[in-house]
Amino acid sequence: RWVVVGDVGTILSSADARAWWAARGIPSVGLRAVAARPGLVVAAGSSGALVSSPDGLAWMPQDSGTSEILWGGARMGSTLIVSGRNATVIASTDGSSWRNVPTHPRPTDDQAAPRPFLWQLAAQGSRLVAVGDFGSVLAGSLVALRAVRSPTDEILRGIAFGRGVEVAVGSSGVILRSVGTGRWAAVPSPTTADLRGVAYTGSRFFAVGDQSTIISSRDGLHWRIDTTAVPCALLAIARGAGRYLAVGGAGQLLSSIDGGNWRALRRPTREDLYTLAYGRSGFIAAGADGTVLQSADGRRWVARRLATRLNLHAVTWTGHQYLIGGDRGRLFASVNGVRWQRVPLLAFHSIRDFATAGTT
Repeated sequence: RWVVVGDVGTILSSADARAWWAARGIPSVGLRAVAARPGLVVAAGSSGALVSSPDGLAWMPQDSGTSEILWGGARMGSTLIVSGRNATVIASTDGSSWRNVPTHPRPTDDQAAPRPFLWQLAAQGSRLVAVGDFGSVLAGSLVALRAVRSPTDEILRGIAFGRGVEVAVGSSGVILRSVGTGRWAAVPSPTTADLRGVAYTGSRFFAVGDQSTIISSRDGLHWRIDTTAVPCALLAIARGAGRYLAVGGAGQLLSSIDGGNWRALRRPTREDLYTLAYGRSGFIAAGADGTVLQSADGRRWVARRLATRLNLHAVTWTGHQYLIGGDRGRLFASVNGVRWQRVPLLAFHSIRDFATAGTT
């Protein structure tokens, strides 16, 4: 039986993945984690909420023993395991009695999150691996998980095992690979889209992410794009200097005077552009790999330098300065679009948009 979980206590189940049944009486919380073995399914989410079911149809609330957000789920033999915020990992054999699995991550040096969020975990045999924020990789068993060296500080959101190969994926299209030695290496990725999950089918790894991106690999080393909306996707629009501009995947740039008739302009970059705004010093576009471009008229563009290689997702003009936000809570400000300074911010998740209320 298939089980799908989501916001406001949504749980759907199906025997054939075509006809779905919605569970009722579930607490109205966001559910993110699901784990299952024969005769037992658990779903967990916000504030440590957790429910269990013997068949995916009848559900009962359980005490998880934590108030942390729970997000990842896995099975090791007869034991179900759930992970989440503050490097939390809990385990149970019956779905009702949960115990804490000690975790020993490396310090994050971030006041807002001194211990990483563990987004997902995977198990094979007696080996358990969890991945999360700041490129965190923890490995061990149900006795304890300890930090291992990671070659990235990107957010890792998915992990899968397959035929002796371990693969982790995450923000900016990052892909890590290990052959069971405990040593992880970054491998070339065909995308810069954030990857949200990865699975092994028995013959191939498949990873999925933003902009309808699906990539696959037989060995976890050589990857191909199977489908993505990024090359043709238009991701942001702004008006200024007497025209509308739209930007998107692979540096796409379109212009219109009236908003009805559009024409493509020369691409100022081949990086994906996620965001666009107009202010006193013209247009600012930003995107993958720390890309920032500036133009007074929307036709001639100049690259600007920021002290980051992270993806940048949001830009705005406040009335007196530009702000750019990106992955891991990075925030930058500039009064003229030329010289940028980082703004300290106690946040570590991506900044995806800005809103204004008067001068705020």
